[in-house]
Amino acid sequence: MPLSQGLLSFLLLLVLVLLNYAAAAAKIKTNNRRHQLQHLSDETQIQNMLSSDEMTAILIQSKHGSNANVSAGYKIEHALKTISKSTTNVFQLFHADAIKQIQKTHIQSIFSKSITGGLPCLLIYQWGLKSIQSSIPLSASTLMQLTQKNKKHKLKKELLEMLNTFVPSYKLKRLQGNETKLKKWLHRGKKRIPRIVLPITSNVPPAWYRRLSLLYNSRIKLGWITKTNTSMAWIRMINATNSTQIQSSRVVKYMQTHIKDVYVSRITTQKQFQKICKRSCIIGVFQFGNLNGGSELESLQKLATRAFQRVEYGERGLLDMKVEKAPIKFGWMMASQQETFVNALNLIRTPCLVSLNNAKKVYSVHQSRIPMNDNKMYNFVKKLLTGQHTFTKWVSKNGFDTLLDVEHPDREPTDVPVWYESYNQPDL
Repeated sequence: MPLSQGLLSFLLLLVLVLLNYAAAAAKIKTNNRRHQLQHLSDETQIQNMLSSDEMTAILIQSKHGSNANVSAGYKIEHALKTISKSTTNVFQLFHADAIKQIQKTHIQSIFSKSITGGLPCLLIYQWGLKSIQSSIPLSASTLMQLTQKNKKHKLKKELLEMLNTFVPSYKLKRLQGNETKLKKWLHRGKKRIPRIVLPITSNVPPAWYRRLSLLYNSRIKLGWITKTNTSMAWIRMINATNSTQIQSSRVVKYMQTHIKDVYVSRITTQKQFQKICKRSCIIGVFQFGNLNGGSELESLQKLATRAFQRVEYGERGLLDMKVEKAPIKFGWMMASQQETFVNALNLIRTPCLVSLNNAKKVYSVHQSRIPMNDNKMYNFVKKLLTGQHTFTKWVSKNGFDTLLDVEHPDREPTDVPVWYESYNQPDL
C-alpha cells in the first residue's frame, strides 16, 4: 500500500533532520580537533591537509638519535600541546614520528627535502598555492637553541612568537593620529563595505588579526591603531551613519555572525559574461539558482567567500613575502535558459561548476549534486590553481561568450524539490 503524501513528507523531513544533526556533530568534532596537537599518522590526513587553507605547523621528531635531539623533540612537542589550547594560536598543529610515518613512500617524498637539517624539525606551511611544497623548516639547531635557553614556561611563549612571525597580513591599514582621523577612516569610501579598527598596545598587530585580514579581505576593511587606554574596537557596519564599539576579544565572533558571504552575480548576457570571464572564471550552472531548490547559489557564494591565495617571495625571500589573492571570478547561470552553453560543453547533469580560461581556450567541469558539497567544490578549485586538474580544449574558433542564448521568462524554473518544500514548512 503506497504511503500517503503527509507520511512521505514526514519521513523526508526526519531524514534531513538526522543529516543536519550528523553534520553539526562532525563540525563540533572538527573544531575540537582544531585545538589540539594532532598525530599525523596516515596519508589521508595529509591529503586533507593539502586541501585545507589553514596555516599548518608539523613537528617531525624521532625517538632514536642523540639524547639531546630526542629531548629537544619532546620539549617542543609539549610546548606545542600547550600552544594548541591557546585562543591566540592560528596554526593547525601536527606531530609525526620520523620512523613510523616519514618512511612511507609518499610521505617521505613530501618531507624529505625539508628535514635535511636533522631532527627534530618544525615545518611551517603558510597559506598559499605552493602549499605543501613550500615549507619553511625550523631546523634541529634552531629548536635545540630554543629548548636550551628557555624554561618550560618561557618555551611556549618563544615558540608562539616565532610561529606568529610567519603570519602575513593583507591590506591591513595602520592608522595614525587622533580619534577624529580614526573616525574619518571608518566612514571613508563605499558605505556597503564594513570597517573595523582594532586598538592595540604594541607596534605590531596580533597574528589572529592578521589572519582575519586574509580571510575577510574581499568583504571588509581592517585597520589598527596604537592605543593604550582602551580595549574596545571600533566597528562601522554596512550603510551605518555612526560607528559602534565592542570588546576587542569579541571581534572574531562578531565578524563570523555579521559579515555575509561574497555576492555572486548571475550571467544573462554576453556583456556580463565578458566582464566576469575576461580571463578565467568559475561558473555555476544551476537547475534552480536562487530559487528554493537546494541552496545552489548559497553554496557557490560560500565557495567564493573562501580565500584562494598565492604566496610570492621577493629578492630577500621571507622578508619580501607577500600573500596575494588569486585572480578568480565567480558567476552563475540558469541551465534552462542556456541550452546552447550546456549542450556545447556536454554538461550532462546540473548543478555543476565549469572552469573557463578564455586566454588558453580550455575548460573543466565539476559535476555536483543537490545539496552541493562545499568541500568538494573547494578541492576542485584548488586543484585547478595548482595544475593538478585536467582541462578540455575548446576547438571552436569562437569564444565561450558566443554560446550564450537570449533568456526568456517562460524558461525560468518554477518547480522545487518535494524534500525542499517539506523541510521549509513553518513550525506549527
